[in-house]
Amino acid sequence: MKTKKIMATVLAGTLTASLAVGAVGCKSSKDALQISVVNVGYGVEWLHKLAEGYNSHNPDVEIDIDDSYYGGIDKQFVDQVLSGETDTDIYFSRDAMFEYMQRGQSAGGEYYDRILEDLTDLYEAENPYDNDRTMKSKIHPDVLRDISMKQEDGKEHQFSVPWVMDALGIMYNADLFEEYNLTVPNTTHELITLCEHIQTVDCAGTEAQNGKLTPFVDSYSDSYWNILTEGWITQYEGVEAMQGEYGFWNGYDPNGDRYYSTVLSYDGIERAYEVLHDLMCETNGYVHKKSKDLTFTAAQNYIIDKDYGVCMMPNGAWIQREMEQYEADDVHLGMMKMPIISSIVEKLSIWNEAKGTTFYTLSDEKKAEYDEKLSAAVKAVDEGKTECEGFTADDMAKIAEARGLLFSWTAGHVGYIPVYSDKKDTARDFLQYMVSDEGLRIFTQATNGCTQPYDFDYLGDETTSAAMNDFMKSIYGIVEESQLFLFEKAKDPLYCFGGVTLSYNWSGITMLQAFTANPNKPYNSADPVSGENYMTAKQFATYRMNLYEGQWTTVTAAAGVTAGGSQ
Repeated sequence: MKTKKIMATVLAGTLTASLAVGAVGCKSSKDALQISVVNVGYGVEWLHKLAEGYNSHNPDVEIDIDDSYYGGIDKQFVDQVLSGETDTDIYFSRDAMFEYMQRGQSAGGEYYDRILEDLTDLYEAENPYDNDRTMKSKIHPDVLRDISMKQEDGKEHQFSVPWVMDALGIMYNADLFEEYNLTVPNTTHELITLCEHIQTVDCAGTEAQNGKLTPFVDSYSDSYWNILTEGWITQYEGVEAMQGEYGFWNGYDPNGDRYYSTVLSYDGIERAYEVLHDLMCETNGYVHKKSKDLTFTAAQNYIIDKDYGVCMMPNGAWIQREMEQYEADDVHLGMMKMPIISSIVEKLSIWNEAKGTTFYTLSDEKKAEYDEKLSAAVKAVDEGKTECEGFTADDMAKIAEARGLLFSWTAGHVGYIPVYSDKKDTARDFLQYMVSDEGLRIFTQATNGCTQPYDFDYLGDETTSAAMNDFMKSIYGIVEESQLFLFEKAKDPLYCFGGVTLSYNWSGITMLQAFTANPNKPYNSADPVSGENYMTAKQFATYRMNLYEGQWTTVTAAAGVTAGGSQ
């Protein structure tokens, strides 16, 4: 099978990378600039190439790169920094490090106001590798907003430098969509209808499940369904309600009360669960049966190789780099713009139903009627129009905002410097080189077309354009026309230290467990350890509310906040 060949290739690549690290002499010289990097989706070749480029300008600087850190290593990086004894001068991680940007920290017997180097002045400095352009003027404004943290002086400071534009969404096999005349959905109702149709279609693929197309594949051990959940919650509620001054991400509930467990009572949470429940429920069969056992890398093979007949997968832009073992002409993927949650009609002027009625309680005929109108409005927005028959200007503005959201974890893919590093000046200089036009070209070439969140004409530049296939160019186009919204925007102490999350749990029964469990084994609150975990969307929303309510004193204490108060 092709999957075995792919995994063998990956393992061979891993061995090669490990040998290369040994040849470089990682951590062999105290005089060298020491860099540690997470070795996952985007790979590590970009950093090795970047170091070579930097050395072409600074031949006397020795650089040692440790790329031996694979999945689940973010805490290792943190532990190293907190030890106060790490030799690493720059970490390239998948952790936003928000908690270490707002509290003092002891490390190695010393106390530091901030354990990370404050890079605010670096952002404002002229970059000698970039025609003196400042990093602050070049970084994507939405990303700058997301990585910045307000300090005691009342100003926003920066402690990290993003190293990739991490775009997340629903990836689809473009060949299967074309071959079987499938239409990219505008709304969640269309998405679910599409799933229902897909599983009835005969598939010629040699590995197709039951000889039919399969709507989705996932890896339940490393799932990205929460990308979609948070996207649909935000679409329904609106950006202001979520990240405004008095919004969810600042600890406010829908009634404007701060730091109460009712922060999880936004209607959009249950509305998003309704969609996810329908997509994930075992009874519907929209998700490939092997998703429970597949690793994330193996699951990606199911959407990349059309022989499996799998049409879609929640995923990110890194998939392009990870499918490099395929011939370029053999793979044709697309990333769809986030389908708009159909329940948004409840907040539009076209909604004409009795109080207490929701989109999901409507008859199938009524749902289709409302959704047909909504899809037409979405189409109009995609065409750049501001009007659509039957919709007010406010309706169209809300639809346009929802359609324009792109969920990203760019603020969690960052480089940072321990404040006690004895090579901070060189580390800072290296970061400046990374964000220069020359550095951006190196990154895009080394990652098969991935981009970084800095102002650059990727399509107009001959080097980067040649490195990007149509798939990566389409993702770049979506990024350019979208409002970036930080996935799990956890800066406020309630989330950062208290551990509250928008859509999933760190303890108890998770959304994945609740929605993919056997529907014939419903959750019983009187016997919560029986392993019978199935819940409906409403039941799971209530379960999460009760879960946090029972722990709220512990949550607020850890966060250092009081219910009804401030930080």
